[in-house]
Amino acid sequence: MCSLVAPFKFALVEKFPAHHPPLDYIRNFFLNLKLIGEFFVTLLNPKNILTILRNDLNYCQVFSHCSHFVSNCYMKLFKWSPHFDVNVESHVIPIWVSFPYLRLYLFSP
Repeated sequence: MCSLVAPFKFALVEKFPAHHPPLDYIRNFFLNLKLIGEFFVTLLNPKNILTILRNDLNYCQVFSHCSHFVSNCYMKLFKWSPHFDVNVESHVIPIWVSFPYLRLYLFSP
């Protein structure tokens, strides 16, 4: 099972409450973010788009905002997981914690 889920490690689901713009507009939105490496954008259903990013830097850059406007369409971001249900609002949100003056031996990348 882990090997099946691994390609989706940095996957996000974009929900469009009303309607979504064409996929090319969404791809151009991600291109304009100047992401490092490639990404994959596809349609899950009429209101949801799946985006697979290739690294954690891009993932943090995109997911840190939680919502965007693409061609005047509101887009809300959700973390994908194997248990993700498009009909249920996800409760997973990004949280960044800062530890100023953290001693070097306590740091682990």
